[in-house]
Amino acid sequence: MRGVVGGGRRMSWPPPFLLVLVALAVAECADVPLPALAPFPPSASDLCREDSRTYIEELSNLTLWAAQMFDSNGKLPTGVLFGATYEYGNYEQCLSVKGKREDKHDVASNSTTFIRGQYCLAQITIVPPLEWNTTKPNIWDKVREADMDPSALPRTLLHWGVCVPDSCSAWDVQDHLTVALRPLASYLAVGSHEAGGVPLYSVKVLPSMCTVQPGSEGGNDSTSAGEIAMSTIIATFVTLVILASLLEFYEMKNIDQKSMSERGMAVRALRCFSSITNVKRLMSKADCKEPFAFINGLKLMTIFLIIFGHRFIFNTASSLSNPEYVESLYHRTDTRILMGGTVVVDTFLIISGCLLVVLLLAELEKSPKLSVWFIYIHRFFRLTPLYMIVVGFYATIFPHIGDGPTWKANVGKESEYCVDNWWTNLLYINTFVNPERMCMIQSWYMTVDMQLFMIGVPMTFLIHRKPKIGKALLGGITILSAITAFTVTYLQQLDPILLVYFKTLLNLREENTFKYSYIQSYMRALPYFLGMIIGYIIHVAQKTNTQVPKRLKVPLLVLTLVSSLSAIIASTVFLKPDYQYSALTAAIFNPVHRVLWSLGMGIIIFAEATDSSYPITKVLRWSTIVPLSRITYSAFLIHAGVQIYSVNTRRVQETASMYLLFSDVVSDASYTFILAFMLSIVFEAPLLRLEKLALEKGLENAEKRTEEGRA
Repeated sequence: MRGVVGGGRRMSWPPPFLLVLVALAVAECADVPLPALAPFPPSASDLCREDSRTYIEELSNLTLWAAQMFDSNGKLPTGVLFGATYEYGNYEQCLSVKGKREDKHDVASNSTTFIRGQYCLAQITIVPPLEWNTTKPNIWDKVREADMDPSALPRTLLHWGVCVPDSCSAWDVQDHLTVALRPLASYLAVGSHEAGGVPLYSVKVLPSMCTVQPGSEGGNDSTSAGEIAMSTIIATFVTLVILASLLEFYEMKNIDQKSMSERGMAVRALRCFSSITNVKRLMSKADCKEPFAFINGLKLMTIFLIIFGHRFIFNTASSLSNPEYVESLYHRTDTRILMGGTVVVDTFLIISGCLLVVLLLAELEKSPKLSVWFIYIHRFFRLTPLYMIVVGFYATIFPHIGDGPTWKANVGKESEYCVDNWWTNLLYINTFVNPERMCMIQSWYMTVDMQLFMIGVPMTFLIHRKPKIGKALLGGITILSAITAFTVTYLQQLDPILLVYFKTLLNLREENTFKYSYIQSYMRALPYFLGMIIGYIIHVAQKTNTQVPKRLKVPLLVLTLVSSLSAIIASTVFLKPDYQYSALTAAIFNPVHRVLWSLGMGIIIFAEATDSSYPITKVLRWSTIVPLSRITYSAFLIHAGVQIYSVNTRRVQETASMYLLFSDVVSDASYTFILAFMLSIVFEAPLLRLEKLALEKGLENAEKRTEEGRA
């Protein structure tokens, strides 16, 4: 097996770590002649070549570590025509490989050096031949059919797990695979329409697709300044929580307790971190008869639906053993109803707009001199600190808490986006600036809500001070929002809803409908402003003690169900794979389905807020769900992280089924709310109490200055 170049000089060894694999795989199909060694690029390092030579020699002797490295390689993928395009091999066995370099000794450390396993998940893109001389259905017909179907998973992109010596770079693996796969490509006629002798298939192996154990040749054990800073912040908060809890526990045992107002500012600030008080407040039950107590249930229901939708998205975009089963769901009306429920996110916008008007108008009646800037600052500090802590976690610590074949590529990418674009999240402009590299894909909602809030506040002030002008402006901007949604959808030829197809979800951030419609505040403004209108109607109804007449309750309930369900059911038309796109139809449906959903939610909100509730909606006021509803903000921030962790720590392909989907959702919800509870106790509750303490201190100082001025 050794090559010799003139003069008896031995040729440097190429790393043929896949040649045996390819030879065996092809031999299973046909008697295809293969060269003894695949050519290797001159750029490969000497150590990579030498380790590859050692690997092949030890494999021929059936040495354990070499056999484990070979055994860890993915064999020919099974079920590719069914959409199973991943062949992981054995990730953990590959990383555990450790073999001695017989002729290598590290003099400096007086120790033996080792060859370690490196796992790479290569991407192999195949271009089907232009023609295939047969009248019978063949594999390339199936591949082309999947490429043409907008809802189908492409069969031309394969993911192949390979185990190689850690001294070889990702580029070495890529170049070697490109050459090593030529015999197999020729057999399958992939290269039958070559251009200049180059087969029309490509291999991509990036450094982010390769993983080694810490301490290996390609390992990176350094700790960044950001990781140290984030770890310090978390450790500081946890320490403060422990100290504050111990302080409160001690004071509970101490009979001579001082009132909080008699304590120093430092002690009062420390007490804000006490888990004892914060847990009590979180677990306390609210008055279920309070007009807006139903909001708790509505928020909780919405976050569960969002977790369900996002789990479907993450599962579909991950490695599945039976994608053709998922493809069949697009042809069923019942499952398309579930896929068409992306409009449920509008519920949060409706609630936000409604509460803004109701609560702010009530506050303005008590405090007419309330400042717009004060409200902005309060809102910013209410949402941003916890938001930035989660962003910081994504950017620094998240990549280090798990591993898997796709972990480094996918979670590393999420972390990289947050490192580069955290400032766009801080300024709430991430939907406008670098949306294709958005940090935390669900964070678009935070930006939309904040931007619309900043428009809604002065509008509510105007409604309070000049009702006619304010109401006319609110009505006009609502109509303008509908016109904007129509115009943008029509001119840019966008889909009316986010189509949760394979091709869409594989690269969601760069999908046009997602970038220019789904995440933009000017496209999402309609339900928010409709929520503000609902809020004003409720404000007037509460002042005049108006309720829904009993004779109208049943018709309104029917209207609620018809309106909200029609928004989802009508969406199924656009999810049919054979739907013929019409820009006009899409442009009309975009604002219309948001109006229908807002109308349905608006009737429920009005009925509940004016004490005209229906028996069927009393579950929304159930006092037991109040603690969960209080942590829905934390749950929203972290639920996608839980799902990303789950998907990217898999070692094998997932089997898609409705049972497993619901099982995953239950698991997601459980982990999400457990972590949200911890996040709330350690970060959210203390920060909110600190803000309240700062406001109280500011009022105290203002009163003192007023008294001094009078004196």
